[in-house]
Amino acid sequence: MGTRRQPLLIIITTSGFDRHSILYEQYDYAKKILSGVIKDKTFLPVIYEADKKDDWQDEKVWYKANPALGTFRRLDDMRSLAKKAKEIIALQNTFKRFYLDQWTQQETRWLAIEKWDACPDKFDIKKLKGKI
Repeated sequence: MGTRRQPLLIIITTSGFDRHSILYEQYDYAKKILSGVIKDKTFLPVIYEADKKDDWQDEKVWYKANPALGTFRRLDDMRSLAKKAKEIIALQNTFKRFYLDQWTQQETRWLAIEKWDACPDKFDIKKLKGKI
């Protein structure tokens, strides 16, 4: 791009789950520019995403990551996808990543991380004796 007088590189993607990837490095760099931590006039980040703590089932949140919702993607389609993701836990991270642009902790969810985190640190396997 050095031979061009006005070079332009556009990267379009959705979030992921691997925080040790080039994608996450670019995302982190973009967020630092948006927050004013880094100044870089050659890099213009535009990020449409739901916040980490947003309720993924709240329709108002969907517009944050989908500013053209109702035009580009039908609201009824989003409702249908969200309903499926609510019922099939393995689809929740897919919905969050691809439709809300939220970073997830794993590619496929089979157990809510909140439930995993609520488990005790130590477990006595002897408590299962006679139960399995």
